[in-house]
Amino acid sequence: MEQVLTRPLAGSLHAPCGRPWRLALDNAATIFPSTLSKNQHHLFRLSARLKEPVDPAVLQSALAASAPRFPSMAAGLRRSALGYYLKPGARPMQVQPESAGILRPMSFGELKRCCLRVLYWGSTVSVEFFHAVCDGVAGSVFLKALLAEYLEQKHRLPLPCRQGVPSRREPPLAEELADCYPRCAGETSAPRSSPKAFQLRGKALRRGRLCALQVELDEAEVRACARTRGLTVTELLASALALSLWEEQKNQQPERRRRPVLLAVPIDLRRVFGWNTLRNFSLSATVGLDLSQKDWTFEQACARIKQQLRAQRTPAHLASCARANVRLANLWAFRLLPRFVKDLLLKAGYALFGARCCTMSLSNLGKIDLPKELSSQVCSLSFEGDANPRTVKSCGVATYGGRLRLTFTRCVEETRVERRFAEILQNCGVTARAAAA
Repeated sequence: MEQVLTRPLAGSLHAPCGRPWRLALDNAATIFPSTLSKNQHHLFRLSARLKEPVDPAVLQSALAASAPRFPSMAAGLRRSALGYYLKPGARPMQVQPESAGILRPMSFGELKRCCLRVLYWGSTVSVEFFHAVCDGVAGSVFLKALLAEYLEQKHRLPLPCRQGVPSRREPPLAEELADCYPRCAGETSAPRSSPKAFQLRGKALRRGRLCALQVELDEAEVRACARTRGLTVTELLASALALSLWEEQKNQQPERRRRPVLLAVPIDLRRVFGWNTLRNFSLSATVGLDLSQKDWTFEQACARIKQQLRAQRTPAHLASCARANVRLANLWAFRLLPRFVKDLLLKAGYALFGARCCTMSLSNLGKIDLPKELSSQVCSLSFEGDANPRTVKSCGVATYGGRLRLTFTRCVEETRVERRFAEILQNCGVTARAAAA
């Protein structure tokens, strides 16, 4: 496989022998097709707002030019007797006007054609990904390449391939298409145990719609606030979010029925182990506030989240977590099971160790840099996670142009948690501005 992937790619994405590519799902991706359902969509979205209205014809041309550079993303999901795999789509992708709301569910028929969609509305370009093909960091590379190709065609100016913008004229590297989880797996497996978490509730939006609320912060203020408390930006945001969820639980539940508030915080393994794959390569840390105290102050929340996140962010711990996942996938008995049996087992595992053990997710992509020629045309970038009836809210974070933008995606009407989160940060000297996305 490595030998094939290092060869130049044709526009049809065929291997040298002439047969269509078949790419196995990475280790983290195997759970997503098996647990796909009416209420569980496993999507995320990256958006860029430009300084001028989007030209659909140029965007379509840019997509056609840049998609072959990303064969593992511009691919369809297929079934086999033993599982799922990725295959380049038979038909070219078409850009679509945004009209049906954010993160509209993808049917298996749509996923079979392609596991991502490119949307436009006004001056905004958005890409929605099925999580089986990549994570948010890899998705941001696709968005950068698409924007660079679009602006190059629109303004007839060559854009440099630097600061994370890959060359659209060169084939992908083997490492970009590799499943890197087995490479970083340790010798021992981390135990899988987590208590049932507090679940937010609220009045569902009509017809299963999702809404987004954005909170914009000044990057310099956030970093200064975190530095004075000895925290990273992610630790500060997680502490404020966990405390706002704890206070929401106090308003919803009597003390005898309370549960721990647990956040899933994805950790980008590229920064830890160094491999630059463009597939999934992250693991989630589980941090939060337990029932050891009747109430939590912000200072106490910061100390607890800092301790938990740093303990789970060490290379040794992450390697043991990767080992736990890789070990199951490599069991010959599991590999030989029919697909429908694997689906049942993975659904049961997800119910026990997935959504029930998480109150909310907080995904921080970190700082996104663009070349000067590209950043002069891009006003803002945002990252949006999915929400479902069990985990009714998620929070995606992206930093660009000196502004830190949090996007709260929800499938309920209530926004008390978001407002309280902004109040906590404002009390710490961070100016927060909330606006509907």
